Order: sequence, then structure tokens, then C-alpha cells
Amino acid sequence: AAVYTTAEVLAGALVSTVFHDHDGDWQFLHDNYDPRGEIKVIRFEEVVRLDPDLQQLWNLEFGEMARRENEEDRWVRSHYQQMR
Repeated sequence: AAVYTTAEVLAGALVSTVFHDHDGDWQFLHDNYDPRGEIKVIRFEEVVRLDPDLQQLWNLEFGEMARRENEEDRWVRSHYQQMR
């Protein structure tokens, strides 16, 4: 499956927030994410290769997100309302 991320994540920035959108899209973002920045589309397996802890989130439901403050923290899952 293809996922959205940023050039910064591909360069090694810590993924701190993951969204599994209501429409099924995945987003892997870092803390200083700028929505005007360059978005990259990669395979789910590629982002997991960059950070194996992301494999824990394979079962996020549509409309669910996960957040962590740093690499040592556990992922905290929650549902979110999608903005239209």
C-alpha cells in the first residue's frame, strides 16, 4: 500500500504522528511538519524499514491516529474528526 510522508521523514526525522484517514489513506508525519512542504508517496513497507516501531500501527482503523513524543514513548491511539 502507498502512504504519504515527508522528505524530512525519509531523511531520518522521527515519525511522531500517524493518521489512517477516513478514506483509507495513511500519513506518516514528524513534529515540525509543514503542510506546504514536499509530500512523498512511498510504500508502507519502506516507512516501516525506516522505523520498525511503525509496524505496531498496521491495524489502525480508518479515522484513527497515533501519536508519540519521542522514540522511547509508546504510541497513543485515538479517533479524530476529519476536517472537510
